[in-house]
Amino acid sequence: GVRNGPDVRPLQQAAVNAQIVTRPEVNAIVKRVLRSPLPASTLAAMVSTEVDPTSALLSIRATSSDKEHTVRVANAYARATRTLATRQQRRRLTRAIRSLEQQAVADPAARRSVQRQLINLRTLRSIADPVQLAERADVPALSVYPRTKRNVFLAALAGIVFGLLAAFLRDALDRRLRDPRDVHEELGLP
Repeated sequence: GVRNGPDVRPLQQAAVNAQIVTRPEVNAIVKRVLRSPLPASTLAAMVSTEVDPTSALLSIRATSSDKEHTVRVANAYARATRTLATRQQRRRLTRAIRSLEQQAVADPAARRSVQRQLINLRTLRSIADPVQLAERADVPALSVYPRTKRNVFLAALAGIVFGLLAAFLRDALDRRLRDPRDVHEELGLP
């Protein structure tokens, strides 16, 4: 089953927020904010999310050949996710407030306890912030991925090492006799 506790709730919220990032509404907000000529589906394909289980932080990663564009896309998706999640949270709280208001009208005896709950919900709705941006994306000083020259050099080096290792291993395990001298050595004859 699902555990309820202080360590599970943030993970669940982060997983929900990860799903919000990929929603069409967020894609539309990002497209509008960036004034991008790219289709929303192309912008969405540039973005991936990952939830860190130890910190319950949601990371939004964008990939593009242009560093500045990558940063703008990642930050736009983070802000759009925050906007949409906050709207959704406030709508849920508004529905709960309306339900309690109806309950207060229907049951005058419970009005006092309902009034306290209404005050709490209205306060919560005014400060609801289910998503907080821990860190904005910045343009990296150097390109982290892909490092083509380094990767080609390491691949060539690994190929040479494994090639030499395979050649020595093949020669060491080869028991064929190639000339009469090999026959004499194998049989111990002069």
